[in-house]
Amino acid sequence: MEIILVIDVGPTRCRVSYVGRQGGVVAAAEGSYLTGMVGNWVEQEPRDWWYEMTLALKELRQQHPEITPSAITLTGFPRILVLADDLDRLDSALLPSDRRSTGEWQEMVQQVGIDALLASADNVHDSTSHIARLMWLKKHSPTNYERARVIFLAAHEYIAWRLCGARVTDSTTASLTDLYSLRQNDWAFDLLDVFQLRKDWFPRIVSAGTHIGDLDAAIAEKLGLPAGLPIYHGTADLAATLLGTGVTKSHQTVCYLGDSGWLGAIELPEPGDPVTGLVNLRNPLGDGYMVIGPMITAGGNFEWLKDRFGVAEESLFADEKLPLVDLMMTLAAEAAVGSGGIIYLPYLSGEQAPFKDPNARGGWFNVSRRSWRSDLYRAVLEGVAYSLRAIQLILPEAETTADPVLYLVGDENCTPFWAQIFADVFDCRVELLSPLDEVTARGAAYAAGRTMGWHSTATPPYEFISSKGTYVPNPMNVPIYERRFNIFYKLYPALRSAFAEMSGSDNLL
Repeated sequence: MEIILVIDVGPTRCRVSYVGRQGGVVAAAEGSYLTGMVGNWVEQEPRDWWYEMTLALKELRQQHPEITPSAITLTGFPRILVLADDLDRLDSALLPSDRRSTGEWQEMVQQVGIDALLASADNVHDSTSHIARLMWLKKHSPTNYERARVIFLAAHEYIAWRLCGARVTDSTTASLTDLYSLRQNDWAFDLLDVFQLRKDWFPRIVSAGTHIGDLDAAIAEKLGLPAGLPIYHGTADLAATLLGTGVTKSHQTVCYLGDSGWLGAIELPEPGDPVTGLVNLRNPLGDGYMVIGPMITAGGNFEWLKDRFGVAEESLFADEKLPLVDLMMTLAAEAAVGSGGIIYLPYLSGEQAPFKDPNARGGWFNVSRRSWRSDLYRAVLEGVAYSLRAIQLILPEAETTADPVLYLVGDENCTPFWAQIFADVFDCRVELLSPLDEVTARGAAYAAGRTMGWHSTATPPYEFISSKGTYVPNPMNVPIYERRFNIFYKLYPALRSAFAEMSGSDNLL
């Protein structure tokens, strides 16, 4: 059987999957780990990633003892920092939200200026800057700083190193740091020289899907896998998700609808404007750029709605015995398109794009005595779609096409009803894809499969991506949503100063 073992080291769990040559996810297992938080320190223990990976792999092998994978590939969460010597890691992993190096970041800004930092990386960085973290480690952990022989910038790179000794990263993962020059496609050594930081420990930059080594014999025996199994470097989980949707053209857009969310495009000729909140990355499999517009709270708005109103609805409709997601969606569907004129602002925790404002907050606008609760529920779904469409407006200009498409990836909340709203709001075809974990695993497997000769095309075929349904715009709904979106787009600028005034009173409410 032609199977690739995909190891996905996520922010809260490690998931291992068997993915077939045609994209089918045969089986999967996972294990979770803890995050340590003290003040502005946010850490995980890399050995926990390894331990949970071994347990999940043991469970997977017990499910399917007849399967021997043909190869291993990896993906995982980026924007971390792990120091390692020749034996193992030297300290805990600093996670993306770790802000211990705020003082060092302020030193950087004072020394070279924010414009120089922005020009170097083509992205906006803050106190989570990797350069600032290295400055902090040099100052506060000098022994480990000197002993380290390699740094890892994503969780799965540490696992790959333990599997076969490879010390690599890929350009997409590297471009999520301020250690890398996006336009030169190489490490940003100029800034390292300015701040007198080491340059000898950086991992080699490879392409997604590169063969980076073979499974060590001693490790293979412990894992119950064949020694010498080829290992292929994947890419950051975000990029693997895009690959798993089959997107390769700039008129194809991907929307991830989890608790947070993002809208992204690939094969763009120029980076986006990072001041608007866009994140610029290298294309994992080709030339050009991948640009992501993050939304701090996306599907989390619907989770909030379920948490606050779902218990009451479940008691009212106990005889229906519907899952809460289906019940809330059914009630939202009772409202007319446009939610009776109500518009919802989905900024429950501030926003990242198309504007950066930690003070922005959510709420319903234009509620009247004619409004029903179904209008409020549907407005939440529409408001999230409006916000993601607003991000689309700031993406670099893409090629025009007669058939634009949006690939929608999400969790259990990403239902056909919501997919249809997206089709009507974006006025384009929507492909609703299988759960995020499977899409990400497929993307990592496809990158490796291309190197192995399993696939010859630049993009996975339609059958590989496993669409759950296609949704086309309803011509009756599109003009209604166009008018509502134009109003939605004006609301935040009108409320910005009010949000700022209210921000100081949040802790008093």
